[in-house]
Parts: sequence; structure tokens; C-alpha cells
Amino acid sequence: MRMTPFEEFDRLFERMLRGSTPRAGPPVWYGCEMAVGPDGVPRVREYGNVAPSGRQLPIDVIDDGKSGRLKLVAEIPGVEKEDIEVTLEEGSVKVRATRGEASYEGSVPLRENVDRDSVKAAYRNGILEVSFAVESRPKGQRVSVE
Repeated sequence: MRMTPFEEFDRLFERMLRGSTPRAGPPVWYGCEMAVGPDGVPRVREYGNVAPSGRQLPIDVIDDGKSGRLKLVAEIPGVEKEDIEVTLEEGSVKVRATRGEASYEGSVPLRENVDRDSVKAAYRNGILEVSFAVESRPKGQRVSVE
């Protein structure tokens, strides 16, 4: 006997409510809350039954054409600047930060016309900024036909 899609859905829903779906273990949960302390520095409190490690670090890329610099900006509250590692790799920038058991990692590909020798990094109030000078290139070039 063939069921309609609605009957199949009802059957699956009833099975779920009865708890007949096997579980691998207790529920996994993680949370955090952030507050700014009286000194103006962000503080993060993490909780849950999962060890917070290896989380992806979101990194914004800002191309400031006026100043001729490319900026990478990452929010990493609650860490000290000594806990942050910025590495220039072939074709990318890797950022890693560790605080206690928590670690954060992120990577951004670099454009070809970035001057790798001009890199500057600063960390203030939970914000990491890494900036590069952008080498100017002619946008177009006329080619003579022979």
C-alpha cells in the first residue's frame, strides 16, 4: 500500500515524537555572552557541554581605494595581543588566536598586487586590523598591432 506524502510525513512525525529515533548521546549545546567591562574592553563568557575549540574566525576584507591600502578586520574579543598569530603564507593570510581552551582560526586569500613587505597589524579593544599597501597597476594597456 502506497502512502501519500502527507501520510508519510505524519508517520515520520509520530515516530519522532515517540522518541524512536536513536540518539548518539546527550544533546550538544554551546553558547556565549558578551559584555563590555568598565574599562571598555569586551569580555566573553562561554558555556555549554562542548569544548569551544577550532571555531572559524570571520574576517572582513576592506579595499580602501583612497588610501591605497587593503585591510583585513577580525573581531576577536577576550584575547590578548600576545595570543594572536598572523602568518603570511603563499597567496593568503592566516589568523589564529587562542584563549584558554578556545581557539579561533581564519584565512583570507591575498590578491596578487598586495605589497607583502608593507604589512602592519594592530589589535585594540577586541578588533584586529591587518593592512597592506596595494601596488598600483595600469588598468589597461594599448597593444600595437604589427
